[in-house]
Amino acid sequence: PPSKLPESPYRPKLTKIDQGAFEDHVKFATSCTTSGDASLDAELKENLNNHRNLSHLKSMEGCLQFIHTATSANFDRFPATIWTYDTSKLPRSSKSMVSIMQYILTNYHKHCLCPSPLNSHERTPFIELLVPALSAFGKVTKLVSFQWCEKESLANKFVKMKEQDYNFKAGSRFMDAWLTRPSMNPSNSDFVSLAISFALSGLAEENTAHTIDDSIKLLECSTASLRLLAASWKNARYDTFKKSKVFCLHFVTNKVTLTATEARSPNHWTHIEPASCTIPLNWAGIFGFGSFFNLLAILFVSSAILLIYFTVAHSVFKYHIGGSEGDASFAKAA
Repeated sequence: PPSKLPESPYRPKLTKIDQGAFEDHVKFATSCTTSGDASLDAELKENLNNHRNLSHLKSMEGCLQFIHTATSANFDRFPATIWTYDTSKLPRSSKSMVSIMQYILTNYHKHCLCPSPLNSHERTPFIELLVPALSAFGKVTKLVSFQWCEKESLANKFVKMKEQDYNFKAGSRFMDAWLTRPSMNPSNSDFVSLAISFALSGLAEENTAHTIDDSIKLLECSTASLRLLAASWKNARYDTFKKSKVFCLHFVTNKVTLTATEARSPNHWTHIEPASCTIPLNWAGIFGFGSFFNLLAILFVSSAILLIYFTVAHSVFKYHIGGSEGDASFAKAA
């Protein structure tokens, strides 16, 4: 029907067979895949509206003004203009966000000196566009640590061992990078808070088969990490566990989609999209950075909140004695 729009390219996607396999375990709410859950669909709509309005950036004093200054700057004077922006009167979080944007835009200015041609070299856009941005995010905020490597997460291996699957090479899916939080618990040092996957496509076109496989990888890694957390904190109440989430970042050509995996019920995982955007490739596209910076602002705010939560929760978990109805639900989710 006319009301059914075609699926957006360069986004995480699943085949109908895969959706059928997941429907008993995962409820989706993304731009391309929905489960028909009215409350999740409403939350998705709110997320997309907030992202379209740059709500997180607007909540951080001085950030929109900085973007206006940057986009109005002359190319030759660009580095000097953005690095002399006055942040002395801004709150600490806003100063950090402006600093992240300064590093990213400096790399972007360097990239625009000689933009990469459109080609099918799969790792070029990932290395030139996304890695510097996320590196700046991690180094400035100090909230997270990145591991840039292609391997299976320890969480996946623990889950497989519990299910008596010791053949780790068969059918293993490897993440391209992941981000971990500072942990209060050494046994939980491999808890992944942001799983990163880039589909094996260059800037010229999308490899749909790899996009589908990477969508499954992100689900597998994020749910395994949450199950590892549940196994580490068996005495926690289920209502406490529900506050945990793992973010997933899917990168196809120069399109970025941020999703979050949570356990909102003992029987289903929830996989919902907070934001998606396009990273500009040339100087004419500089006005498009607002959407990417808002996506990073979502990660910034969420990571800060979750770090506080994990610090407090771990202190509580150390002294909590199990046995309540909530604990039983938690064990079921684990």
